[in-house]
Amino acid sequence: MVRWSDGAGMAARVGAAWRGAIMALDCETRSGPVATLVNEDWLDRPMPDRVGHAGFIAALRLRFPTAAAEIDPDIEGGLLHLEMAAFTHHAEGCIRDGDATMVRECFLLADWLLQHGDDAVVNAVHVSFLEHLLFEDRKTAWAKSLMTPSLARAWEAIHDYMRQIGEARRPPGVRRQGPS
Repeated sequence: MVRWSDGAGMAARVGAAWRGAIMALDCETRSGPVATLVNEDWLDRPMPDRVGHAGFIAALRLRFPTAAAEIDPDIEGGLLHLEMAAFTHHAEGCIRDGDATMVRECFLLADWLLQHGDDAVVNAVHVSFLEHLLFEDRKTAWAKSLMTPSLARAWEAIHDYMRQIGEARRPPGVRRQGPS
């Protein structure tokens, strides 16, 4: 069974309806009718190893419908990185609002996508979610502590990489400004 881990050893099953919907949407294009996938027998089967683009959208619609509603089908629709950006904006709004419960839920979904997403979804989490989360001041720094350990490591890795790119692009003789 796929399990969520909150980084403190606690685990909870992904809700049956969510899991079923994710699989139904993710497998729809590969294996035929959705109705054969969402039934009592299916709910007890383990999820496939990887969740694709459609699975991410299903999870977003089920867990964060307001974030999913922000996706304009004529602009972002079908573009994974732009759809992930809508999720990022939702998480940033929760951070700005000081809603620790919702921030934690966002981070749990992002962590779950890192653990179970296919290559494209994992890349989108790194590039369009983690890269854009900045914890620069007291108003936002608290939220970083809500990340699961694996999500925090991924956040550190992508931001270390971004710092390295910044260092490599600086012309010779130009000094870095700001705190190190």
